[in-house]
Amino acid sequence: MACGMDPVSRPTWTGVLRRIGRRLLLSCAARAIAAGAGLARHASVLCGNRGDRTAIRRPKIAILSYEHQLGSIIATTPVFSALRQLRPDAEITVFGTALLGQILRSNPNVDRFVVTADPHDHPLRAIGDIVAMQLGSQTGPFDWLLATVGCRRGLIGIMAAALPSGRRAGHTVADFASSYAFPIPYDDQASMVANNLRILSPLGLAPEQQEPAVFFDPPTAGRVRDLLETHGIDPDRRIAVLALETSGGQPTQWFADRAAEVADRLSREANLQIVLVGTETGQVMLDEVRGLMSTEAVSLAGRTSVPELAALFAMADLAVALDTGAMHVARAAGVPLVVVASAWQPPHLWLPIDVAQASIVSRHGSPGLCCQNVACRSRDCMRSISAKEVVTAAFDLLGHYPPSNDERRRRCAALTVDQ
Repeated sequence: MACGMDPVSRPTWTGVLRRIGRRLLLSCAARAIAAGAGLARHASVLCGNRGDRTAIRRPKIAILSYEHQLGSIIATTPVFSALRQLRPDAEITVFGTALLGQILRSNPNVDRFVVTADPHDHPLRAIGDIVAMQLGSQTGPFDWLLATVGCRRGLIGIMAAALPSGRRAGHTVADFASSYAFPIPYDDQASMVANNLRILSPLGLAPEQQEPAVFFDPPTAGRVRDLLETHGIDPDRRIAVLALETSGGQPTQWFADRAAEVADRLSREANLQIVLVGTETGQVMLDEVRGLMSTEAVSLAGRTSVPELAALFAMADLAVALDTGAMHVARAAGVPLVVVASAWQPPHLWLPIDVAQASIVSRHGSPGLCCQNVACRSRDCMRSISAKEVVTAAFDLLGHYPPSNDERRRRCAALTVDQ
């Protein structure tokens, strides 16, 4: 029995809300099934069934994507690129929060984005947004509705049922699995990216592993260049971007003196201009790092949107990052990347372990250091990582991927999309 729980069996608000949710689900599901009956033959186009394959020119696919953190949001982007590559004829509509909308604003693989309230924080408002959208006939019905890993919440199951679609597939919870034609169980032996890509399998699609990507438009790239120049950084010279600050929600923090040592050596020995990035609340820690340095560095903490941060990483020659949201943005930009990672989670879940231009410095697999405890306070796994190890990994990457104006331009061109 959990600490503080009353052993007497009696109704709780959680139980009441769950029962109400189930009743709402039945009502919404009935509407969805009725709407979906006329779409069965359209769904067969995507299922690979024999039938009239000319009846619909552009299959309509809705994707519910309600990840709660920046890293998990970016881990969904391979779904959109894989679906576009394998079904270029599909019309893709994504439902999500404003942060996902910011990230997908320039994504060429998404035809339409619909913003709702975050169901993790405001579930009733999110359901209301979906219902209001349906009443306004803004979109739908869909041939398929797909749900990413972040949709493993009961109320998101209600949102899925409220959207008329021929078939539903993807991640959900057991209570709502019956409303999905193809509920997909989460595989804890697979990465977050791989778990998201699995939602395409019911469509008969088997995408190869793909890297995340955050796209941006030319004005975004221009703003980043202006921001760098304003702070005395020449965008046409070598740049290293360091994301060595964390919000503290997970045991991934490192140490300011070691971060300063890494920055100093990259500046002196590789002639790299040092740019520090992080959240606005992390500015104090970054100021401490700069105060410990003997060379120059600028801080852009809190000064960039996610697309601007992606553009900044694309313009750099090297990134060094803790296992935070900024690390996922760096990975999505394709920049040579050193990850300083704690050992509290299995590395395959989040880290770029099979990415050629990424090097991971971690104590995963070391006896006594892999606590897998989100409340860890000792940080023994991080304490055992020296600045020298991180610098060695950085110089190894620079040896394989030398700083180059051509490579910076190539990375930016691959992610720049004209609106």
